[in-house]
Amino acid sequence: MPRRVSKRVDVRQLARTRVRRLYELAREVEDEDPPLARRYMWIAGRVAQKARVKIPREIKRMVCKRCGSLFVPGKNCRVRLRTNRTSHITVTCLHCGATRRYYVKR
Repeated sequence: MPRRVSKRVDVRQLARTRVRRLYELAREVEDEDPPLARRYMWIAGRVAQKARVKIPREIKRMVCKRCGSLFVPGKNCRVRLRTNRTSHITVTCLHCGATRRYYVKR
């Protein structure tokens, strides 16, 4: 009797693909329905958490850590270049008021 060969899908790669797709969908609906975009990003976070993969940096930096809304500079976030002690970019969410700093190497 022949053995059945199972096609094993790499769950982590599938999760990475799903996170990117949910981010694309969130970008598409951000203008018409911001709560739906936040919901898509919440689902993306749960998918990444379940599969134990990191959300890519370029996606993670475009989402508010506190409220989950997508950053659209000039519309729902303020972006400033600061040089207090070290150079950094400060992003302030206009929806919830949370701030994030991204340090810049010279």
